[in-house]
Amino acid sequence: MTICAVLFLIDHLAINIIDPKNRLVIFSTTPSVEYNLITQGLWKYDKSLSMNFQRDNRFYSWEKAYEKEYFEELKLIKQINHGFSFGFNLSKKIESFQLIYSFATRHQNFELLEYYREYINELFALGDYGYKAIRSIYEQCIAKMNIVQGINKDKSIRSFSPFLKLISSDK
Repeated sequence: MTICAVLFLIDHLAINIIDPKNRLVIFSTTPSVEYNLITQGLWKYDKSLSMNFQRDNRFYSWEKAYEKEYFEELKLIKQINHGFSFGFNLSKKIESFQLIYSFATRHQNFELLEYYREYINELFALGDYGYKAIRSIYEQCIAKMNIVQGINKDKSIRSFSPFLKLISSDK
């Protein structure tokens, strides 16, 4: 976990990318959050995975995106089962791609949501840093799916000198 994530009391970060064909690729520090939504069919009722919902929502709590009829089930799967007190998303459009930076915390200070709103630019920078770290993996995925690769040249993604290394296990 980066020093910035610790300063913001972030316990979960996911980078969701919706491509021009409305296909979703998710990179997550807590993949069971998204996995359980998908396997239980509840993803359809979580508007945070919808391109249309992103158009009008740049910063929003996870709960704002839950369909009312499935609110309790979504909150249980995404938040309670993982010990998160709340989560929120930051959304940005780059050409015909939608990036959604999803964050959650286990801290019980509910004033944190306003704190996060105050530091929205820094949180976007944290998300941009994460995107840059996984971009080559995403490029491999989209190359296999024959998607236009226009997202990689966007200037709104901030550049950072890497100080973390991605280590993966083939086990």
